[in-house]
Amino acid sequence: LFRSATKVKIEDGNGGDDNDEAEGATSEVNATAGTFRITYGTFFGFDPKGSFVKIETTTNTVYRANSGAIITKAEFFTAIGETGLAEAEGTFNPTTNTLVATKVKVEDEGTGGGGGGGGAGEKEAKGGYVEGNATAGTLLISVFEYEGWSFPGGNLSIRTSGSTEYKNANNENVTKAAFFALLNTNVDVKVHGTLDGATTINARELRILD
Repeated sequence: LFRSATKVKIEDGNGGDDNDEAEGATSEVNATAGTFRITYGTFFGFDPKGSFVKIETTTNTVYRANSGAIITKAEFFTAIGETGLAEAEGTFNPTTNTLVATKVKVEDEGTGGGGGGGGAGEKEAKGGYVEGNATAGTLLISVFEYEGWSFPGGNLSIRTSGSTEYKNANNENVTKAAFFALLNTNVDVKVHGTLDGATTINARELRILD
């Protein structure tokens, strides 16, 4: 399956740490070498040379399905051959234009935008923080962008668990307490997780956006 895309979106231009991220259409997939390209996508934390970045996996890379479940390397490369979309996180090397991935994930919806079909895969939403309860591990965001299901609009309820990952605006891992301490009504939040009804997500990952 071939996916085409028409834009590159740079979220930040620093690069050089272990929290660089790329998401978009895949090409030149080589399961044996454990490599592929992400072309015309969203790049967080670095500025690729041209319209693509090469993704290189290692023996330490964690592979995730669209649902967020951990899968094997073989299952991952088979899946991106079918969906034509992936997300990768790791360390970008500007000399080789390569991101050495610590985590990769299958995607099955176009990057950005809003809407998309339903299904059992992992969903994504971005929105402004409205309110939260650090003790209960819950928060409410006013959604301005979503992906993977038909969101009816308005506020989205987010539930966390003991396995939820938390990241600050620099895409660095932080504790639950530190994450909730950063929240205020001037902050935007990005969530990856699974649906529990049309307006609630069980969060696998939460991130503060710049």
